[in-house]
Amino acid sequence: MAKQNRASSMPKALWKLPSETINWQQKHLLSLIWFCGFKGCICWDSVLADKFGVTPRTIRRWLAHLKKLDLIVIGFPGGSKRIIWSKTPPKNLEKSLLANL
Repeated sequence: MAKQNRASSMPKALWKLPSETINWQQKHLLSLIWFCGFKGCICWDSVLADKFGVTPRTIRRWLAHLKKLDLIVIGFPGGSKRIIWSKTPPKNLEKSLLANL
């Protein structure tokens, strides 16, 4: 089975975000959260770390960075029932990010 191109599952607006502000791995994590939809992403840090090939600490840093940029909302932070939502639809991401810089 052919390996799926990472860019194929990411909204175009995410690729347009400046690399100086958000790296490609954080863009991929944000796209994963966005594709979870209204129910939000309920994955544990260790599950996301395995998916991205990094440590759970790195996932927490990425989430903190995305939250600081006001791109995600975290419900029940620090708990076992944590839910992560994308705050902005992909077509409005660039405007939202530039407003927070």
